[in-house]
Amino acid sequence: MIHSLETFIVDVFLHIAKRKKNEDPVPADYFEDGEMETIPMILDTIMEISAVRITLPDDLTKTDNKILVKETMKEARCIILIDNI
Repeated sequence: MIHSLETFIVDVFLHIAKRKKNEDPVPADYFEDGEMETIPMILDTIMEISAVRITLPDDLTKTDNKILVKETMKEARCIILIDNI
């Protein structure tokens, strides 16, 4: 492993459990009514990246767009689960 002084930050759009102000984000269960939020993460902490590709709206700060992405991710996951049966 090559050690570097550089640290890369990746913005990850995640489904997290609803939280109060200043609480750390926690992943939401699949069927839990959580929130979609952009979380900055250090690249070294990311263990997997999905091969699924979806088109994102231009503005992920709007609630309607966040809900749209959440539903699209649910649909994509259902298709993957059905294909693996």
